Amino acid sequence: MGELSDFYHRYMTGELQFPESFGKIWSKTDEEVLYDMIDSACTVRQIAVELKRHPVSVINKLAKYLDDDSIQNRITQDFYDVPVRELVRWV
Repeated sequence: MGELSDFYHRYMTGELQFPESFGKIWSKTDEEVLYDMIDSACTVRQIAVELKRHPVSVINKLAKYLDDDSIQNRITQDFYDVPVRELVRWV
């Protein structure tokens, strides 16, 4: 239960830093930027910064697009700086 109270404290004191687009619906433009950046060999971290989203949000969107939930377990923080197209089957 300590974890929840720690989260609540960080939330109330403003210590949690959420990306600008946190919780927002992905627009068609966001999706196009995502796909273009993957084609350009960008990393999860680079894509997240460009789209002002959390890296996990980028991974979740990618998993949904590729219809492959295993991506969420395979792409961990250790792989945020590897080009996405090297981590998935990108055509």
